[in-house]
Amino acid sequence: MTTNMFARLCMEGQPLPEEENDPSRGVCPFWVDDKCSIYDVRPLGCRAFLSTVSC
Repeated sequence: MTTNMFARLCMEGQPLPEEENDPSRGVCPFWVDDKCSIYDVRPLGCRAFLSTVSC
């Protein structure tokens, strides 16, 4: 699901579909030493990423 699709569903009050994590995709290449190495300049997709775990 794209960020725009996610935003549209939220704005319309629609339920969000469940998505499975595909471990074959690996971790983010910018995740270094247990933190985001580009946090200050991260793209919108990262800024909009939701987590159920408190950072």
